[in-house]
Amino acid sequence: SAATAGNSIVIGVLWNNAGTVSVADNRGNTYTSATARTAWGNNWSSQVFYATNIVGGATTVTATFGTAINGWGIIYIHEYAGLGKVNPVDVTKSAIGTGSAMSSGSVATTNATDLLFAFGASSNRVTAAGSGYTTRSTAYGNRTQDRTVSATGSYAATATQNGNAWVMQLVAFRAD
Repeated sequence: SAATAGNSIVIGVLWNNAGTVSVADNRGNTYTSATARTAWGNNWSSQVFYATNIVGGATTVTATFGTAINGWGIIYIHEYAGLGKVNPVDVTKSAIGTGSAMSSGSVATTNATDLLFAFGASSNRVTAAGSGYTTRSTAYGNRTQDRTVSATGSYAATATQNGNAWVMQLVAFRAD
């Protein structure tokens, strides 16, 4: 379905090298990096981008990789209503690991109402979402999940996985 004008698009990108990535679409929306590229696993990368106050209509998103992809590149695209249109990112956190328990680490939100967007990937499969989170995608064995919080506080994104390497990124977006 077509994107709704004024909403936000949040994108998680995974790829199999240490090069850069940029995101664009056919509607001229401006995508900003919410997190830095996080290196994990076997020289793999993960990063979250967003565009606010988007132009509505049929939208095709493209990830352009700075280093040629010789294995895989995956994008997860989500549309949200009600996110802040100016300076929407409250706080972020990223972490990597090897055990079954995944955690972004804690962030201390500064805004009373935030959307917590979590993007987790595994060398095998992310098996379950963290407590309080709603899963949005499990494509390719990875997971996007989110939750809305209504008070400032300390929050983390958690999940479980059954591989030997993982990455978990958390972005707290301010409500409009």
